[in-house]
Amino acid sequence: MKKLALLLPLLWMAAAFSGCSKAPGAPAEIRADRVTITYGVSSYAMFTQDETAVQKIADAFSGLQFEETDREMDVFTAMNVVFQNGDQVTARFSVDKNGVFTVGNDSAYYRLKSGSFPYEEVYGLYENSRR
Repeated sequence: MKKLALLLPLLWMAAAFSGCSKAPGAPAEIRADRVTITYGVSSYAMFTQDETAVQKIADAFSGLQFEETDREMDVFTAMNVVFQNGDQVTARFSVDKNGVFTVGNDSAYYRLKSGSFPYEEVYGLYENSRR
C-alpha cells in the first residue's frame, strides 16, 4: 500500500508534465452546432447557432499549427471562442489582435506555426451580433 501511495503521485506528475513541451494543433475537424465568442473584458457574449457563422469560424481554426511564444496575450483584444455540439464542448481557443493564442485548457501562449487566422473577420462577426 505504501508503494502505491508513493507511485501514484509520481505517475500523476509524469502524466501532467509529459505534454508540456509539445505545442498543440487545432483539431483537423470541429463538430459544432453553436459557437460562443466573448471579447476582451466586455460582458457581452455572442451566442450563435447560425450554421454559416459556426462553420466559417470552425474552418478558420481547424488544422492550424502552433508553436510556443514568449509574448503574452493582450486580454483587452482577446476573443475567447468556444465550440459546442449538443452539451459537449468540442474545441476552445483564445486569440488576440497580435496573433497570440491559447488552445484548449492549456495556459501556455502560442503563435501560428502554419496557416493564418482571420482575426478581423471573426471580430466583425462578433461586432455585427451586437446590433
